[in-house]
Amino acid sequence: MSEILISGYYGFQNSGDDSLLLAIIQDIKREIPNAEIVVLSFNPEETTRIYGVRAVNRLNLAGILREMRRASLLISGGGTLIQDGTSSKSLWYYLAVIELARMCGVRVMLYANGIGPVYRNINRKKTKKILNKIEAITVRDSMSLGELARLGVTKPEICATADPAFSLSTPNGNMGEAVLKRYGVDMTKKRLCISVRKWKTITPEWEKAIAEAIDETAEKYDMYPVFFPMQIKKDYEISARIAGMLKRPSAVLNEVFSADSALSVMSNMDLCIGMRLHTLIYSVSQCVPVIGLVYDPKIQGFLEYIGQKYYLPLEQSDKKTLVSMTDEVMSRYNELLPEMDKTKSFLACKARENAVIAGGLFKKGRRR
Repeated sequence: MSEILISGYYGFQNSGDDSLLLAIIQDIKREIPNAEIVVLSFNPEETTRIYGVRAVNRLNLAGILREMRRASLLISGGGTLIQDGTSSKSLWYYLAVIELARMCGVRVMLYANGIGPVYRNINRKKTKKILNKIEAITVRDSMSLGELARLGVTKPEICATADPAFSLSTPNGNMGEAVLKRYGVDMTKKRLCISVRKWKTITPEWEKAIAEAIDETAEKYDMYPVFFPMQIKKDYEISARIAGMLKRPSAVLNEVFSADSALSVMSNMDLCIGMRLHTLIYSVSQCVPVIGLVYDPKIQGFLEYIGQKYYLPLEQSDKKTLVSMTDEVMSRYNELLPEMDKTKSFLACKARENAVIAGGLFKKGRRR
């Protein structure tokens, strides 16, 4: 039986990336029922247990080579894998997996990726060289299309689709409601979701300003603040610190959620202020109005792609500006909901196009 390998940031207990993997697996199985899926994961045992697919340690070269000799297609993605803002080491890893697949005769697709930024000249040259040899690239926003053009990547089939998470089914909200009640959230009030993460430019003054803005917004609109860490190890500490500055009661969720559970929790929110991309994606997928805090170009790229104007650069997210933006969102709340419903339906259709393209490549078999 032919295999499909999936490479990405998997097995790190990051809710956003876990939702990507679930969506990719579900869409691929729907499009290619006979394919055996193998995931390159930081935690293969956990990945196998949760998703019911075989998994190989992402650093086990011998194991990866063994799977590549049997595979017809490598899916690289989703997520923002092709970038060196985090580190060049991360970029080199994903490019090396792609190049190894090609050397083994495996077709390669970048699957709903965010692209860039790629800063270093040597990395830009390497990225251009390797990506121009693969079969197909789909991206999740227009900014990524522009970055590919600037890199000089022109030879594969390239198209803009949507993040795979938009193809996930609408969850049962009761599960999320039970979670929130367990954390003491007052369900008689509207819920304000906050997603923040540790970042190099964040200062104590910024945290204080965010806390004051949350307090004022919660007071004005009778909201209960709920901090929703997407990756506990990186997000919980700053979430708890800001929550501790609030005058009003709040909750900080402190567990690793499955994609279904995370979406169910989000379906119980009324407004989301978020740094994490997949918090914003979860929000849009559940028709919850969003305000983005842009720490990385991918946040702005996503929001612009879906026609969403409510976002602030991190350094401009002072109390006055953030409160003013939440006021505008709340004043337009009933207008925004039908717009978001249309956006959600459009993005769900675009997300499913990724698997259709992957299916076409898989059916061609290995490269000769």
